[in-house]
Amino acid sequence: MKTNKVHFREINNIFNNLNEAVIVYNNDESIELFNNSTLDILKLSKDQLLNKTDYDTKWFFIDENFKKLNINHYPGMEVLNTKLAIKNKVIGITNNIINDEIDEDNIIWLQLNSIPLFDKDEKIKNIIVSFVDITKQQNALKLAYNKTYFNNLTNLPNILSLKKQKDELYKKTLILVQIDNFNKYRQYFGQDTMDEIVIFIAKKLSKYTLENCLYHIELDKFALIIDSQIDTKDIEKKMQILNKDELYFEKLELNLQLTAGISLASEDSLNKAQIALSSAKKSNTIFEIYSANNSMFKELNNELFWSLALRKIINNDDLVLAFQPIINNKTLEIYKYEVLMR
Repeated sequence: MKTNKVHFREINNIFNNLNEAVIVYNNDESIELFNNSTLDILKLSKDQLLNKTDYDTKWFFIDENFKKLNINHYPGMEVLNTKLAIKNKVIGITNNIINDEIDEDNIIWLQLNSIPLFDKDEKIKNIIVSFVDITKQQNALKLAYNKTYFNNLTNLPNILSLKKQKDELYKKTLILVQIDNFNKYRQYFGQDTMDEIVIFIAKKLSKYTLENCLYHIELDKFALIIDSQIDTKDIEKKMQILNKDELYFEKLELNLQLTAGISLASEDSLNKAQIALSSAKKSNTIFEIYSANNSMFKELNNELFWSLALRKIINNDDLVLAFQPIINNKTLEIYKYEVLMR
C-alpha cells in the first residue's frame, strides 16, 4: 500500500501562501516563525520580526476604543499568562503615537486568534497567532458609527449619544442650552451663516465642560454634563458672562444670547431640563432649574392628566349626550337644542 507523504518543502510553500497571517512565538515571546502574509499585513521586514518580541518592535497594540493595551494583554503575553486560547479578538496596531495621541487614520486592524501549544509537562512551548486584516471593515463601521452618534457639523456627540448615557445621567447635572432667536436669524442670514454661528457657540461652550461632556442635540441646542452639583449663583454668573462678553459674533457684529434649563442629578433628567428650558424662555430669564413646583411643570401635568382622561373616556364609550331644549317664549315651541357631553 502506498502512503502519500507531504514534504516539508510543500508544507512551507502552503504556509507562505496562506492569505491568513501566522506567527509562531517561543515561550520567551520571541518570534520564531512567520509567513509572507504577516509581512504584507504588518508592513514589516523579516529582520524587524525574526527573534523579536512584540514589545521590541516599533508598533503599539490598541483596543477598539483607541486605548493603548497594557503589555499583559499583548497577544503572546496574554496567552502565556492565562494559558487559554484567544478567539476572534479585534485588535489594532500602529507605529504612530505622539505624546500618547493615536493617529486613528494610521491603524491596521486585525481579527486575531491565538492558541498555546504544550509540552509533555503541560508547559507552553509555543504560541501560534493567526490574524487577518479587517481595516476596511473597521473603518466602515467607524464611519457608520460616527454618522449615527455624532453631529456632522460640529463633530460633537448627538442626542443618540446622550440617550446612551441615560443610566448614568441621574447621578449628574444636565444643562440644556439653546441659541435665542435662532429661526429668525436663519431666515435673515441663511443656513450657511447659521452653521458658522453654531460652530462658534460650540467652541465657546466647550470651555465650560470636560471633553466628551458636550453634546449637540438639535440644530440650535446643546447639552452639557457636569459631574458634581453646581451652585446656582455660579451658573448665573457664567451665563451672564457668556451672554454679555463671549458671544459677540464679529462677522455680523451680532451679540448672540443663550437660554439654559438645568436638571440637578435626577431621573428623566433630559425631559426635566427641557421643561426648565421652556420655562426659562417663557419667563424671559437666562436660565431655570427644574422643580416639581414649577408652574409650567404643573401646567404640563394638568394637560397630560386631562389628555389621558379624555382618551380613556372616548375609548370606553363613556360619553353621554345631554339635550337641553331652547323654547321660544312667545310660541312656547322648541326651536333648537343645546347639546352637552358628560
